[in-house]
Amino acid sequence: MSAVTLKTGERFNLNDAVGTDPLRIEILWALADTSQKPDVDASVFVCKIANGTKTIISDEYFVFYNNKVSPDGAVTHQGDTVPGTDGVPDKQVVRIDLAKLSRYAQELRFFVTIHRSEERGQTFADVPTLGVRLYNNTTGVELARYDVEQADGDVSSVLIATIQRETPDAPCWFEAAGEGSQHDLGELVDEHMPN
Repeated sequence: MSAVTLKTGERFNLNDAVGTDPLRIEILWALADTSQKPDVDASVFVCKIANGTKTIISDEYFVFYNNKVSPDGAVTHQGDTVPGTDGVPDKQVVRIDLAKLSRYAQELRFFVTIHRSEERGQTFADVPTLGVRLYNNTTGVELARYDVEQADGDVSSVLIATIQRETPDAPCWFEAAGEGSQHDLGELVDEHMPN
């Protein structure tokens, strides 16, 4: 079975594709040929939704390079960037076990940000290639892929994809997002924290 190629806004049913098998999500990027390379990072916000507002369940459900595993064990950030070779993009890997997700989790939001972007004057215009690959982690089969269109020059973060479910028993959907913003990682976290 060949991987499904998604466009922005399209969704992929995870339950039909993997059942109870865990997922591997690879977030890929290639950098422009500039003298100072952007420091790109991936992170996951595990959110609940109330009255349309998406907030991180608690501080520990903000998963990134300094907090690599969510409390429920469902989300594991593999850590440092894996350098690409021979034209293959750099990547960071996140493993997802849907069966372990907290019952409060309704949306996982996958962000890609540039460290100290404002200070260094860097944006995603310096990251011409940005995409995500979704795998069955047990079989290694690629299920879906999404490549983000070229981001606007003033974008310093991108919501690249989400995993959504309304209730613990509802189907899980992977959605290609590709939403850019001018907010850095700290600002994104602040926006998603409960009041």
